[in-house]
Amino acid sequence: MASDFEIGRIVAVDTAQVTIELNEDLRALTRTTYEGAQEVGRINSYVVIPVGARRLVAMVTRVVLAEEAEIRADRTMVTLPSARRIMKATLIGTIEGRSFSQGISLFPVLDNPVHLATATDLDAIFDRKKEKDIGTPDPEEPGFCIGLGESAIFESCPIRIDPDAFFGKHAAVLGSTGSGKSCTIASLIQSILERPEIRRTHFVVLDTNGEYQSAFQKQKADGRWEDIGKRRVLYIPSDPREASDRLVIPYWFLNADDFVRLFRASQGVQRPVLLEALRMARNEESNKAPVLIIRDELILELNRIWSLSGRDEKTSKDVRDLAQGMVTRLACAEVQQALDDLASQYGVNKDSIIDALTAVKEEAEAHIDNNTYPKVLPADARNKIRNVIEPIYTKLTGSALGEGSTT
Repeated sequence: MASDFEIGRIVAVDTAQVTIELNEDLRALTRTTYEGAQEVGRINSYVVIPVGARRLVAMVTRVVLAEEAEIRADRTMVTLPSARRIMKATLIGTIEGRSFSQGISLFPVLDNPVHLATATDLDAIFDRKKEKDIGTPDPEEPGFCIGLGESAIFESCPIRIDPDAFFGKHAAVLGSTGSGKSCTIASLIQSILERPEIRRTHFVVLDTNGEYQSAFQKQKADGRWEDIGKRRVLYIPSDPREASDRLVIPYWFLNADDFVRLFRASQGVQRPVLLEALRMARNEESNKAPVLIIRDELILELNRIWSLSGRDEKTSKDVRDLAQGMVTRLACAEVQQALDDLASQYGVNKDSIIDALTAVKEEAEAHIDNNTYPKVLPADARNKIRNVIEPIYTKLTGSALGEGSTT
């Protein structure tokens, strides 16, 4: 005898999705059980598939009405179309005894009966307990103790989360404008702050629109704000008009990695150039030896040559001009002593540098038509450029091109 809760049977199993053919008596898509009338086929509602001692839980994702014409065997008569109600559901978890766990380890078979979720099933799925049974959470293992609200599909089913599991992974609250994302986040944080036994809770909210202050503080008659409850709230306004109170981070507080993230410098191309530019900018404020200044200039220009040679643009003329400009710079009388010191300290003499830059200049010129129209440097040209400048770069920095200098 079929159960009062039985609504159909499995007709297809596809990975984590099953196809269910509803019973013919479900014309109105409702089923009356001893627990009352229940809606069948509501999107995001749950159905239960008994498999042995376990009960698989599936979420309804689609309901289809399929009409099929029946043709008699003698092909002399066609009957009226018959309608089949097909429902698709995604398997999401397993009930064993009174415990629900996400995920499945077995699949239903064809013709497996499908049931509506009973109150006992919902108690297991939502871990529904009376407030007195929840008790005081253990700070080490709080469990599902933080209430968010009630299910929109199943009445009187509270939604609770385990803070350890929730905040132990990345989470996102998604929805269209006005759907309640900010309210959900505020409600979540408020629910946690209301439980003093949940320790080590610190939240940083980047409130660019000024939406959250009223959720954690209340405004007094004199216009000042005070905290709600016993938890302390530090609110830093983002309004630029409140210059004395707003948070300001000076540029000198940022390190090199902060600048890379701020400017979104790509690894291996823009990052080395940015780091060397920062190095040179900081060196201008110090009494740096000439040999270190010329070394920094060389490192910066070699990085720029390498960066430009790899762009998908017509940069061959730019590469040539950079190489020629550095050759001219090294010919200046004021840098001769610095070049001699560079050779003694780093093992790089002036002639090897000029030879390398000249080779770069000639390779780039080979990809300029009539000395006017630049072309994109092909892969073989870029490899030649790297082969001539990388030995110098490595001696100056102790690292390969694209990695940035180590000193």
